[in-house]
Formats: sequence, structure tokens, C-alpha cells
Amino acid sequence: MRHILLLALPLVAVSACGSSGSSSPTTTEVSTPSSTVAPATVPATTTIVPTTEALTTEAPTTTTPEREVSFQTSGQQVTPMAFSEQRAAVMTIHSEAAGDFEGSLTTELITMPESLLAIVWFEGSVADCGQGGLAIRIGTRPDGAVGWEIVPGLGVGDLAAVNGSGTEVAPRFTGTIVCEGTADPTQFSTTLLEPVPATGIEAGVPLHIPIHEDRIDVVPHPAQTLAPQMWAVAATYNTGTMLQLFMWWVLPGSTTPLYNTFATIWFLTDTGNSCGVPAVTRAILDDVEFEDYRGGWDVPANLNGGGYGGGLFDATTSVGRVVCNA
Repeated sequence: MRHILLLALPLVAVSACGSSGSSSPTTTEVSTPSSTVAPATVPATTTIVPTTEALTTEAPTTTTPEREVSFQTSGQQVTPMAFSEQRAAVMTIHSEAAGDFEGSLTTELITMPESLLAIVWFEGSVADCGQGGLAIRIGTRPDGAVGWEIVPGLGVGDLAAVNGSGTEVAPRFTGTIVCEGTADPTQFSTTLLEPVPATGIEAGVPLHIPIHEDRIDVVPHPAQTLAPQMWAVAATYNTGTMLQLFMWWVLPGSTTPLYNTFATIWFLTDTGNSCGVPAVTRAILDDVEFEDYRGGWDVPANLNGGGYGGGLFDATTSVGRVVCNA
């Protein structure tokens, strides 16, 4: 089984990433619900460099012209994933999109009463941009809205260079896109996670030793022929349980993955959290298991009784803070 390099390299605050599955790719769309095991090695302890200024994730860099888009999803077919973790639901959703995005979607989704994270594969046509496929991340933003953003580096066909982001009020997505954007897939950027607090405890990802994992592969929408490989994992660590989503894209006939993206919700024990109490944290990474992995994490206040935090990391740098609930 694969394991994430993060286990042996610096990460950030109360939250972080987890383990992965094997080496093959799949896909998904999100409609807001109404409401691996890696070798058991302990990563070397690293020192996080204190920062004096609040950091935020960078907004995606795009070129003009921007185009406003709107599309709506329908025909949802929901398949629950039977993991033992009861604090969140994991599911696959097949659906169709109509409007400025027209085609099929495969969504793998982790949802809680107050938060969600999802990875989606869209395949079809995008107004003014052409035809192909692209990856979308969806999540509850710090302002409480559900946001979506296209993942740079995971598009194919005419949609390989499309960038964009917006909000979702199920079943409608609105936002802006650029057909030939300039977002660099080697530079991590997201609008879905909390920024680094201006003050608080300097914190890093706790040492986490993998104990057990359950993996479920995701079957793409029947209409999709370009879908990457996707799967979900429930992984148990000495520091708590992670629910993880993976998307890998491989060229036809090749066994070498190109870009990939990963998202997780981590239920930390009191010993895993810098504040000394159980916590819920989220993380998003790109190019998991590669030497140039990069990502971010947050501790949403609405999931942690008012305690919050956030951070950014890559293979050489980890910076973040948490503010404990008084």
C-alpha cells in the first residue's frame, strides 16, 4: 500500500494529511447535501519557523478575460460508503450538469452537519472553452458558504488550462472561469480553508503512526471515458481517524501518475491536538506522495467550539497557528 510522504516530513498545526491507497486514478460532482496503511514509521520531528505576519492562501492567478458561469446539477444517484466512522458520511454521487458546464459529474464527498469536503470529476463541455475533463474541489469556506474551485493540472482536452472558482447553493453553481488560465499547479492555492491566524500557538502536524485503513474505490459516471482514478479511505492512526478522498490521473497506457489531489477530515484525539482537547481538522494536498507535495490545513471554528487555526506546508516549509477555545 502507498503512504503519504507527509508522514515523514514537516506538516502543520492541529491538522494534516493521512495515508493513501494504491496507484491508480477515478472521479465526481457535489450537490450540497441538505441537511493506507503506510509502514508504521514515525516521522522525524521538525521545527516550525515562527512567523510574525498572518499568512493566507494565495488566490488563483488567472489571465483575462474572465467569464461568469452558471450551471445546475440534476439526476443525482447517491451511493453511500460504509465506513465505521460515524461522525461524518462518505458517499459517491453521479449527476449531470446543464448550463455553462454541460456533461457528467462524479463526486466523492465527506459531509458533516456543519462542513463538507468533496473532489469532483467533470467531463463534457464548458462554455467558450471546449470539451474535455477537469477536477473540482468543493468545501465549506471560512465564511460559511460552500465554495468550488478548479484544480490546476488535472484538466484534459480543451479544458486542460481552465481555471475558476465560485459558490454553490444546491443545485446551482455560479462563479467565474478563464479558459486559458495561468494558475501554476506546482503552487498550492485554495479558497476553501481558514487562513493562518495572526496570533496563537505555533503548531505542526502531530506525529501520526498508521494502524489500519479501509479503502473503497469510486466508480466513475457511466458517461465518463476520461475519468481519473478515485477512491476513499477511512484510516486509523494513533492520533485519531481520517476520512480521505483521492484523485489520481494517469496517461492512457502509462502507470506513472501525473498530478493528483487529496482531501481529508481528521478527527484528532486530545493528544494529537496542540490545544490538548479532541479536535476536527481538514486538509487539502496536491501531488500526495511526490517529493514536491504541497497543501494546507485548517481547524474550523464551527467544528471546534470556537477554537480555530490554519496553515500551509510543503516538503520543506511548514507554518501554522491555532487559537484554543478559552
